[in-house]
Amino acid sequence: MIKDVKFHNVLKYVLYFLFTGILLFSRSFVGISIFGFRIGEILIAVSVIFSLFLLFIPREKFIKLTNLSVSFFYSHKLIILCFFLSLLLNQHLPNNAYFFKSSSIIWVLIYFYLGLLISKKNIFNINAAYFFWLILILQYFLATTIGTFPYIGFYPELLNEFFVNYSDKVEPIKASNLIMVLIFVNHLIYVNMKNKKILLFGYLFNIALIFPLLAFNSRGSVLFCAIYAVHSIYYLRSYIFENKLFTAFSLIFCGLVFFTSTIWIFGEFNIQTREGVAEISQEVATSTQTAIQRKNYNPETFMSFYYLDGRIYSLDGTTDWRLDIWQDSIDYQLENNQFLFGVGYDDLLVIMNDPEEPGRYGYDGLNEHVHNYVITILARGGLLLLLPTAAFWILMLYNYRKIKGNYYILLLIIPPFLNALIDVAMESVQFPVVYLTLLGLSFKNQNKD
Repeated sequence: MIKDVKFHNVLKYVLYFLFTGILLFSRSFVGISIFGFRIGEILIAVSVIFSLFLLFIPREKFIKLTNLSVSFFYSHKLIILCFFLSLLLNQHLPNNAYFFKSSSIIWVLIYFYLGLLISKKNIFNINAAYFFWLILILQYFLATTIGTFPYIGFYPELLNEFFVNYSDKVEPIKASNLIMVLIFVNHLIYVNMKNKKILLFGYLFNIALIFPLLAFNSRGSVLFCAIYAVHSIYYLRSYIFENKLFTAFSLIFCGLVFFTSTIWIFGEFNIQTREGVAEISQEVATSTQTAIQRKNYNPETFMSFYYLDGRIYSLDGTTDWRLDIWQDSIDYQLENNQFLFGVGYDDLLVIMNDPEEPGRYGYDGLNEHVHNYVITILARGGLLLLLPTAAFWILMLYNYRKIKGNYYILLLIIPPFLNALIDVAMESVQFPVVYLTLLGLSFKNQNKD
């Protein structure tokens, strides 16, 4: 009994420390070196160990511990086995850390079970909801108040010096991680707050506060946040109609928060994505203009997209940059008979290391990602990995519907997943750790099912 209490307390403090660091400092935090290993590397190493352990768990024990279906169990096992099959087919040996870095999309799925464990032990309770709510607000002020705002900005001098000395990268939170923080905190509020008025106010306040910051960082995140907000209203509709007067007051107050946040960030009430971040530089995004000039072509577009010579283009530079990479990745696999089994995990993807496409290295010259979760899975593990991964996500939804009787988990899945289709999200460490843990947490018995 005493050992259980000690384990619970140790786990609680470790998780509070980990999630505080990730939610507040994101990439800078996971880059901190401890005894020669970065926190991100440790998190991936832990996920590899527990993923391998999953391979040897008996089916009956898995079902007893998780209350999930056998099909979900086997879909996850198959994903892990696909890694070893890829090594065999490509005749590679995992003799360096890059193998596990490039295959992190496989290993991070294990953090779903961390969410189940946290919910089972009720570690992220009402106190955690208030605590991480404060972390969200602190994150907002760190991003908007200090330094050259925000993405290339600086932390307070003491923090900035700490990350310079102990982390491999100093980078304030990006839009994809910020929306993940918003959804994570709002979920904790949803499952823990018994006071319906505080619950309703918390949701509206957080969205109103963060939305302008997301708009400043990324147009895509604005869309995903809007989808999340509308979807949230559906699940809060009973509280809205039961507390009409309070809802009206909350909407007025949160409207003022939204207005003030917008003025604070943009200097005027005019939401637009900041220059230099939403658009890739002209030197990088030239494929669209080149194609038009080469063909003297006046394209008929649909939402900036058009079709030419068997490929899809966009008049928007950033979108066209991504489309070019995605289509090149698929074409390369088809031309080299690697569509079924993928290219493996031993090195950079060939299309991202093309000297004729220097713009793919990004602003800092270090980019190696295709900015799309599905394309990454397909490139690394081929169709063989994509199918069980798709089954994993579908069966997660199926199990939730079976256990909880509703589709609330879609509110948590869809916006971050859409974000992962246009950004480096699931290929990082901080995003999937929070995302998968959150999805496991959603299986907790909610006060408001």
